[in-house]
Amino acid sequence: MSVAVEEKDMNDVVEGEKKLSKKELNKLAKAAKIAEIKAQKAAQNQSQTQGDEEDISVGMYGSYGIIQSADKKDIVFSPTNKITASIHGQE
Repeated sequence: MSVAVEEKDMNDVVEGEKKLSKKELNKLAKAAKIAEIKAQKAAQNQSQTQGDEEDISVGMYGSYGIIQSADKKDIVFSPTNKITASIHGQE
């Protein structure tokens, strides 16, 4: 895609319709430039994701698993109006 857009080329494309103003031509040129930049970035990102890189942190941090709440703790909740000195020490 060419970023440089000439007025003559743009006006030839729109045959049968009214001639585009300079402002409209600039908008079209800017949109074409943005589309080209997006395409370049997408191609660059795709090439980076294809390269499977080796994990350099292997063996440095131990063999810890993902910390999740896998162990459920049995917690017994007591209503506050039932708490007295007689239940002191109970779990």
